[in-house]
Amino acid sequence: MKAVINQEQTSLARVEQLGFSLEFVQGMLMAGESSRARHTIFHPPGAPGFNAWSDSVAYLREHKAGSDWEVKNIKGLPVIIDRKSNRAFGITSGDKATGTRFHPKSKNPKGKASFGLIQRNSDQLSFDELQLGKMPKNIDADYEIELWLFVIYRHDEGMRSELSLPLSIDEEGFISGWAERNIFPEISFEPQIPDPRKTSDNNSEEIVVEVTRKS
Repeated sequence: MKAVINQEQTSLARVEQLGFSLEFVQGMLMAGESSRARHTIFHPPGAPGFNAWSDSVAYLREHKAGSDWEVKNIKGLPVIIDRKSNRAFGITSGDKATGTRFHPKSKNPKGKASFGLIQRNSDQLSFDELQLGKMPKNIDADYEIELWLFVIYRHDEGMRSELSLPLSIDEEGFISGWAERNIFPEISFEPQIPDPRKTSDNNSEEIVVEVTRKS
C-alpha cells in the first residue's frame, strides 16, 4: 500500500487534528537534543541517543498528561494515549528517508509491543496480504488501540521528523510500511547569521536553531 504523505500546511493541519502543534513537536525534539548535548566522553557510547529519546518521550508525556490524555507503558513501550480518539503516540528513530518523500524504515528492529499494535493498525484498516513478519497471532486487550509514531532522524546538520501511522513490519523486525505520514519542517543546527543592517551595537548576537521547510 502506498502511504498518504502530507507536507507543509496540510501536514500541520492534520497534526493539529491529532492533538499536536508544530511548536509542541519542536519543543519535544529540542528536549531530546538538549539531553544529547549534555553528554561527555565519560558517558557510555549509547547514552546520547538513548537519553535523547528518553527525554523526548518524557516531554511528550509530561506536557500532554491529564484530562483525556493517559500515560501508559504497553508491554514496556512508553506512550501517551488520547482516550477520546483511542490513539497512542510514541517516539522512534528512523533511517535517512525519514522526513522525505522516500520510503523510511525504523532505525532499529521492534519488539513484541510494537508488533502487536501494528497488527492492530493493519487489522483496523482492513488491508489484505500484508507482510508482517513475526507478528503474534493472538492480540490481547493492550493492543486494542491505534498506534502513531513520531519518527526522528538526526544528522550532522539537523533533524527530520514526521508523525506517522505504521502499518507493517518486515521479516527483520523493522517498521517498513506506513498508512499515513505527516512530515514536519526540517530543523537545522546551523546558526542564523544576523543581518548587520538589522542589529545595533547595543544588541548581543544570538545563536538560534533555524527551522526550514523542505520538500
